[in-house]
Amino acid sequence: MVRSQSPFGTPPTTSQVIDPPEAPPTRRRIAAHRGRAEVPRRPRTARDLASIPLRRAAKRANRKRHNWLAILAIVVGTIAIAACGTGIWYVLRDDSTNTTAPHQQHTAEPSAPHASAHADPLSSRTTDPQPLTPNALFGDSPLRSHAATYPVLGTQSLDDCRKAATAELARALRQGHCTQVVRATVANADATHVATLGVVNLATAKAATTLRHDIEHGDNGGGFTAYRATGPSKSLGLKPTVLGFNTYGHYLLYVVIGRTDDRTPARDEPAVSTMVSDLVDTYLVKKLEPRRE
Repeated sequence: MVRSQSPFGTPPTTSQVIDPPEAPPTRRRIAAHRGRAEVPRRPRTARDLASIPLRRAAKRANRKRHNWLAILAIVVGTIAIAACGTGIWYVLRDDSTNTTAPHQQHTAEPSAPHASAHADPLSSRTTDPQPLTPNALFGDSPLRSHAATYPVLGTQSLDDCRKAATAELARALRQGHCTQVVRATVANADATHVATLGVVNLATAKAATTLRHDIEHGDNGGGFTAYRATGPSKSLGLKPTVLGFNTYGHYLLYVVIGRTDDRTPARDEPAVSTMVSDLVDTYLVKKLEPRRE
């Protein structure tokens, strides 16, 4: 007689546990086995009976693990869909703001300025009363932004904002209570492109946002004029240009870009997009940032 050790302790006194007698075969069972030899069943031992609770526990654990994996997959899928939706919204938002004015294309809208939970000192001219000066904005030549340098060809401060804009845009500047436009004309390092960049001093951040909206969506074709200084900028503004712009507090920042050859600049030119990013979104923002302190 052979005794096998049970996982749960001492085995039963009998060496084997035999299943109860099988019920008489039914018609369905006979039909299923017809035509093949009956395979004798091995009697279940005490070890077989003792392992049944372990198998059942393993099955329950597998079911729970599969349920958790399914829930985790649903959560991850939901987060991924939400993230993709946000990215698409921003792409379409940037693309939908492209408008074209006669002789002056607009670049795609730059990213919106960072919003602060505290009161912004640049939200109005009341909390930021000091006028701008060409020396504070453009005193260093060449201008440096990222790895690029831009030689300064000339600077200018205008108390009459109408001189910095076409007649259509001049009306919008007057409605925003513009008091000054400080601007400079620069060239890129290899002098293939020249640009006039400027800061428009408006009464409030709301006025700056309204002006940006008018430039983006207005149908009057208004734009900023170029400031022709020395050297390669002598024909700037006499041929089509590209306008890039953004708001920063109660200021509107802009750049008018032209080519020095006879070709018309395009928004998707690497040199154009680089100049907008370097001069508007980086250089001018860094120059104005100390006024928040």
